Amino acid sequence: MKINSLLLTSFLYAAQNAFADVAHYGGCLNRTAYEEGALHKPVPFEETGDGAYHCHYDSSYCIEGEDFVTPVEAAELGLPKCTCDTDYNNNVYAHACYDSGTHRVTCSADVDGCKKENLYPMGNRMNNQYGVPDDCGHGSEGSGGGYTPGATHHCGKTCTCNFVYAQGAPVTAFSTTFGACANLGEAYCATMSTTCEEGDAWFGAHHPFHPMTSDGVNSCTCDQVHTGACIKQKNKGFRYCAVSGDSCKEGLQFISAQKLQASSLYKETCTLCTQNCYNKWDFEYNGKKGICKRITKREGVRDNLCKIDEVAENCPSACGVCCGDNPTFKFSKNPKDTETPMVKCSYLNNLKRKNKFCKRGNVKTYCAKKCDSCSKPL
Repeated sequence: MKINSLLLTSFLYAAQNAFADVAHYGGCLNRTAYEEGALHKPVPFEETGDGAYHCHYDSSYCIEGEDFVTPVEAAELGLPKCTCDTDYNNNVYAHACYDSGTHRVTCSADVDGCKKENLYPMGNRMNNQYGVPDDCGHGSEGSGGGYTPGATHHCGKTCTCNFVYAQGAPVTAFSTTFGACANLGEAYCATMSTTCEEGDAWFGAHHPFHPMTSDGVNSCTCDQVHTGACIKQKNKGFRYCAVSGDSCKEGLQFISAQKLQASSLYKETCTLCTQNCYNKWDFEYNGKKGICKRITKREGVRDNLCKIDEVAENCPSACGVCCGDNPTFKFSKNPKDTETPMVKCSYLNNLKRKNKFCKRGNVKTYCAKKCDSCSKPL
């Protein structure tokens, strides 16, 4: 029986790809201050003072007198939901470092990122004592903070999971970059050194030999950093994505990012955040599949379909809305060899690999940012 090639391709996509989800974050809580009614973080606009709760990746960020609470407990206590998306106010804090050579502030999720020559640690809650305007976010002007005399607020003047410290430029979403782990020539983006698999080498976000850097650009933005998850101890059922075991409530255990991706038990793919700027491999329109690929391949199809809101929303890179790589898409380096492991878009971290694999329609469509194949706006 002859099988329709488009239908077969769709089945292969479904087998190769997973459902994307983002990490759930907890934070450091000073229970005494909380019980006494201290302000939660973020501090309201034009109010100053340290809060009782701060969003962080794990317990290593907590100071004396604080406990790390899981995202589940935080919700039960009515604390703000911590995030790594474009919500500036509730973003997870990162370490800030001052570079005495460039006189600029750099950001690092890993504390060791600040332990280098000419870098001076500025803490993992820089300017947290200042309130943040509700409209502070992508495109806002960086303002206020500790270096502005008489400041009562700040916008963009801290380091977070999604946003770097804004200096001389507007507040920019998805600007934070992360380190990577490597072993035997294979590398993957990672949140911190502690999230590497045992035996893998760690390269900080600003390491000169960062393996995921191409043409001076670090590709490890939050949407490309995979995380682990909290699973049930008894039946191993998936519960939610997480950076570390600190975020797992009682009765759950942690599975690392690499083990989660390698396991056949789980269909979920976890990342720190999602940009939603990538083409969706499973998007259907009028009963037809592979729409984003058709748009990428044929300009006439793009001109007609991208005017439809539903299509533009699901094929943003193909329609010129924004540009990104699908974090769940995988492709084979050798389709003729079924034993060849699947790789993600982050594998395309040098010109040789891009020239070889970006010729494929699937790769060009779903790794649009890496392949420089994102369409221009209509």
